[in-house]
Formats: sequence, structure tokens, C-alpha cells
Amino acid sequence: MKKLELPLIGIIFFLWCMPVFSGENRPASESEKTPADMFHSAFSPKWTFLQLSTIPIFLFDPEKTDVCGINAGLLTFQHNVYGVTAALSGMVKEHSGIMALAAVNLCGKSIGISFSPVNMICENYGVSLGIFNVGLVSNCANYGLQIGLINEAEHGLQIGLINCNENSLIPYLPLINFSFPEQNKH
Repeated sequence: MKKLELPLIGIIFFLWCMPVFSGENRPASESEKTPADMFHSAFSPKWTFLQLSTIPIFLFDPEKTDVCGINAGLLTFQHNVYGVTAALSGMVKEHSGIMALAAVNLCGKSIGISFSPVNMICENYGVSLGIFNVGLVSNCANYGLQIGLINEAEHGLQIGLINCNENSLIPYLPLINFSFPEQNKH
């Protein structure tokens, strides 16, 4: 068993460090710093397999680095994630994959499955499972499925105790509600 431990640790470390060698990793000069530089990060590659974070400290810069693998932490903030996010609460601009958060999920665009007591997703193209599934702002695009106690969306299928869908035939229904987006007619 000990013969396999060292090579396995080496492979994991290599995958973890790979983005450091492939991305741009130079610190910004004082004149190049932006308000977004208030976050503290160790590296700024273009992508990483593993992002560990708790606002305001990140392993990799969340605005410059895409996560292609695992995004984990207490409070996460990330622009793009292609893989798995696991945290207490999180905010992701664009997520493709599985999100499992213990409290609140704030997401701009979600393609995949979201597990959280509170899912606030602007564009949902997957499945949202939670107690409350709501849009972040008006005119949110929900083309997926919402399963929860209270669901709110402008389109898609909703299964829950209270379902609010402004574009459906009956906007408020218990158990199930749905509507489809209107097609542009030329």
C-alpha cells in the first residue's frame, strides 16, 4: 500500500499545480490594480483543477481563473466553474455541473444540478432542488426544472407546494406549474 501513496500524492500535486505553470502568473503593479484586487489569492492562472476559498482569501484569483474540477470552501465566489462546487454558501457567475451548498446558492447561469436550501439562479437550464427556488432578478430565464416547497420562475417546470410562474395559464398553482418561452415569430 505504501508503494502507491507517494506516486498518488505526486499526481495530485502535479494536477493541482499545473495551472500555475500554464497561466499568466505575474503580480499586478500598483497602477494596474483594480477594485477587484481586494481579494487575496496565491496565483492567477487561466484555469485550475482545484479552487479552495473563503471570502476574501482564495487559492486562485476568482475573476481571472476558471475552475475545471472542484470549487470548495466556506464562502465561495467564482466567475466560471465547470465541475463540482461544495460550500456553505456560494456565488458563481456561470456554473456547469453539480452545486451542493449548505445554505444559499447565488448563481448567474446554471447548467446542471443545484442542491441548496435556497437557490437563487438567474438563468437555470438544469435542475434546482431546494426549499426555495427563486430568480435573482425579474426576467430570469428558467428553462429547467425546479423542485422545492416554494418555486418562482418565468418559464420551465415547477414541482412544489407553491409554484409561481407569471407566464403560465394560472400564475400560482400548488403541486405543479409550467410554461414555455414564446418563440419569436417572423
